[in-house]
This record gives sequence, structure tokens and C-alpha cells, in this order.
Amino acid sequence: MKNFFSHCGISRKLYQVILFSVFSILTLSSCSQDNLMENDTPSSPELAYRKSAVGKTIGNITLQQNVIVLNDESISSVSKVNNQSLTFDYKTSQTDSIKVGTIIVGTKITGDNIDNILAKVKAVSKTNNQIILQTSTPKLEEFIFSGTISGIYDPNGKAPVNINGKMVNYIPIEGMVSQNVLNKIHNIEAKNIAQHKSITLNPVNFDKTFSFDHQTGITNLTSSVSLKGGFTPKIKYNINFFESRLSDFHINFILDDISFKTKANIQGNLGYSKSPANYLNIPIAPIAIGPTGLTLSPTFSASPFVWVQASGKAELTLIDIAGNANLLVGKDPEFNINLSPAGNMGLTQLEGNVSAELGIEAKGGAGLQFVAASIANSGLKGKISILPSLQLSQDSSKKVTIDINGKVETDMYYKFGVSPYVYEGSFSILKKEVNLYNKNLAF
Repeated sequence: MKNFFSHCGISRKLYQVILFSVFSILTLSSCSQDNLMENDTPSSPELAYRKSAVGKTIGNITLQQNVIVLNDESISSVSKVNNQSLTFDYKTSQTDSIKVGTIIVGTKITGDNIDNILAKVKAVSKTNNQIILQTSTPKLEEFIFSGTISGIYDPNGKAPVNINGKMVNYIPIEGMVSQNVLNKIHNIEAKNIAQHKSITLNPVNFDKTFSFDHQTGITNLTSSVSLKGGFTPKIKYNINFFESRLSDFHINFILDDISFKTKANIQGNLGYSKSPANYLNIPIAPIAIGPTGLTLSPTFSASPFVWVQASGKAELTLIDIAGNANLLVGKDPEFNINLSPAGNMGLTQLEGNVSAELGIEAKGGAGLQFVAASIANSGLKGKISILPSLQLSQDSSKKVTIDINGKVETDMYYKFGVSPYVYEGSFSILKKEVNLYNKNLAF
């Protein structure tokens, strides 16, 4: 090594200086990298893009940076809109910002017709004073970055409106629709209600008598159980986005104003169940969620059912039951029942024991579309019911023990997202039962 220094004309002292300098540079470089990691500064193009892609926050939604929500001035300038083009008749405060790749969102009303505008700009040209855009349909990830769209939709008394040529219900998104446009939509809804185009569900009513033919010895008997009541359906929805993708979707099917009134006339030993094959379909038009291109398509149907088992004759009127229930379909399902007794029990004859289950068998589902593409589906099949039990004592005291329970039972499934981020699952026989009434009576 000594010969090498001498041969190159480099002194040992100079070599040590050079070596120390290189070591110092490497150390400082390492410290700088450590400091970057500690401060969470984006070092990859992907992280930098996510940060720069975040645009304006409207309500609980953050849009991508290149999204422009048209104001009233720009909407007034729009003279032509379809799936391939958009024409502004004159320049506005927003038109200079429009370029290739811009996503344009807005709502234009002509008479009673509503056009939701959601377009990606492919080309921009100017003719005279007009600004003509060639457009296509954007992808979801090009439009919404993150946030939540949620609310409760009560279809009772709602009137569908004509949006992009289809009759749908409408839910505005705060900040994406001006008060002026919203007032016009409300006027159209009011006009349609006046023309009896509304859906009246206040509540869904049923009044069904189930007859059971059976035989004791050579005697033909007919027993009957009647169920009268109703409910008001509502839909609570929650749609979550995270880093440009659909990250969660759940639907809560709410049954408000539940009421059950029951009478039974049992003529002997009996063990039957009945449920009508035809469900009552509850008409709910698709729901357009502002100008986002998102459409919620709920379906709901229900039918009363009864199961009864008896030993001996019985004639009774059960205590009226009222309350509500909800069934939330999603990754973390929830289901609750809140029923309470009201009124008086009527018991005129009991010669044995009676057990029954009476209530509503319901089917529900909800699809979510972005423009024409399905991005989520969920559904359920369940029962909301009461379970009365009357036990007659075997001694001479003629005491009757009366129990009435409330029950919710359901199967659920869900699927949402766009490949490769797809989430799905199912839950079978989820059940919850609560006691509503317990009493011993002298009969």
C-alpha cells in the first residue's frame, strides 16, 4: 500500500482527507433519507400522484383535482348536451379552465326534463363564440377520490322525475347542485305529486285470514288465524370511497310503524304453516344521487305468514303489537327489533296449548350503478314476527301462562367494488329474539 501511495504521488495525509470526506457525504445522505421517512414525505410517484390528485371537497366528498362542477352561469351557457358532446354558447368564468382530461359535472333543466351532466373532455374546439367539447363517460376513479355519501330515503309521497330520459327519484348532493336548480327540481316533484305520480306508502297494509282445514275423527273442522297490520319501508344508504375506489357499501332496510293485530279460532288439534306464494311488491323507483352518475336501485317485497300448533280448541285475540325493525346488509350486518304490546288480551276459550309464529316475510335488495356499470349489490330474505305461546295448566286452577316474543331472522349477502378491489360475503340465519309480554292469567 505504501508503494502504491508513492507511485501515484498521493501522500497518506491527503488520502485520509479524501476518505473522511467520502465517509461524511455518505453519512449525511443516509441521515437525509432517514429524515424523509420520519416526516412521511412521499418518495414514490404513486404517493405523489395521490396527493396531487386530491381536488375540491364538496360536502363529505373529495373530488379528483381535474373535476369542475358547473355553476349556474355555466349551466345557462350550455345549449347542447349528449353522451358525445357538450356545447357552451358563450364564455363563462369556468370555460377557460376546461381542457382535455377535465371531468365536467352539472345539472341542466329544460322544462320538466333534467339532464345530469357527467363527462370527460376528449377535445376542445371553438366556433364563433361557442365552445364545443367532444366528451366520453369518465371512470369512477377519475371522478371521486374519497368520502361518504349517505342518507335516509323515505319513498312515501315521493314523485319520480325525468332525468336523462328515465323516471327516477332524486336525492341532491350538497354543493353539486345550486339552490336555484334544486328549487326547480322541487317544483317538478310537486307538479308530479299534484298529477298523482307519487308513490303512496303510508304504510304498506295487509289484512289476511289463513284457513286450516283438518279432521278430528270423522268430523271436518276449519280453524282460522287472521293477521292485520302494516309497516312503512325506508332505506338508509351508506357509500364510502377511499383512494379512488368504492371501499364500503351498506344498505339498512328500515320497517317503521309496524303493527300486528291477531285473532285465532282453533277448532282442535292443529299443526300447520302458511305463507302466500305472491309477495306484495313495493314500488320504489331507482334513486339518482345528484349528478354523480350513481344510481341506487332498491327492491322490496313482503308477505304476511303464519305457523300455528294447537292441542284443543282456542278462541282469542292477541295483544296488539307495534314498533319498528331494521336489517342492515353489508360487511358488518346489524339487525334490531323494537316492538312493544298495546291494548288488551282477549281470551274466550282455551282447552289446550297454543303456539304460533305470525309476521312479515320480506325480501329486499339494492343495486348500485355508476352510469351504466353495476358496482355493488346486496340483498336479504328475512322475517319480522311475533311468537305467542299460551300454556294451560293441567290442574283445576285453570291458569294460563302467556308469553309473546318478538323475532327478527334473516339471510344476507353483499358484493361491491370494481376488480381487483371486490368485496363480497354472505350471512345465513342471523337471528335475534326478545320477550315482549309474559303474564299468568286465571281463566
